[in-house]
This record gives sequence, structure tokens and C-alpha cells, in this order.
Amino acid sequence: MVANWRATYRQQLSSDFLDGLSQEVETAKWVDRIGRPGVCILVAHRRGDRRVDGFVACGPPFDRDLDHTSTYQVYNLHVSPAARGLGLGKALLKAAARFAAERGAKDLSLWVVPENNHARRFYEQAGMRADGARQREPVAVGESLEEVRYRGGLAPIMDWD
Repeated sequence: MVANWRATYRQQLSSDFLDGLSQEVETAKWVDRIGRPGVCILVAHRRGDRRVDGFVACGPPFDRDLDHTSTYQVYNLHVSPAARGLGLGKALLKAAARFAAERGAKDLSLWVVPENNHARRFYEQAGMRADGARQREPVAVGESLEEVRYRGGLAPIMDWD
């Protein structure tokens, strides 16, 4: 995840912050998140390689304006720079949609940085669209990311070729 953040957010976050990220600290944060009710973390790796090349974290939405009975939220979806283009992101998003469907959800929501055109195209190919909501997400003291919300139905995501 640290390598992905450094590659993805170099224009939005300070070099001091990104260069100071620690895999050990980020791992400890995720250990705490995994234990929350309804949260699912799925990992992906290349065939024959046991290293984690990507992950998706999803669960009940944090957004108060969404219907919590029919919406699940993708909190994070990251694929390592070395594994991009191999279909792992697509597989992870489809798996998150299946997980949400098994819990009665009908759609997914997620937040993405407006300048992250690669991610926006990816989500749009999956049938998701920006719904007009915006937020500033704090990531550390003095560091935050501007984000736009995307939403989409589960069926198109799960059927995505």
C-alpha cells in the first residue's frame, strides 16, 4: 500500500508525508480496521507468487446520506504499481460487489481523488458514476485529499467483462 500511495498521490500530498509512510505503521492501522463489524478485506496476488499485489477493503458506508440497507462502500482499492494492468483491480472490485450482494446490498459507493484519472476511468468502465458529492478527507495532521464520490449498481460491476 505504501508504494501505491507514493505513486498515486505524489501530486496531492507532500513529499515529506509520503516519504515518511511506514509499511509497519500502515499494517498496524489495517489490523485495527479488519476487526470492525461488517468489514471485508480481500487480497490479490499473481499466480505462483505469494506476495500481496493488491487489496480491497469494503463494508457498511460511512456516509450518512446513503441508505445503509442497500449500499456498501469500498473504503480502499489498491494494486501495487508493479502489478497494474494484470486485471487484479477488476477482480478485486468484482469480489467486493459479490461480498456486498451477499449482504443484501444493491450498490457500491467509493471516494476517489478527482485528479486520479486512471482510477476514475477504471470505475467508469465498471459502470460507476460520480454522484456530485465531494469531501476533503484528512489523512494526517496537515494532510488531506479532495475526493469525489462514485456510485454504481452491483449487477453491472459483477457482470463487467
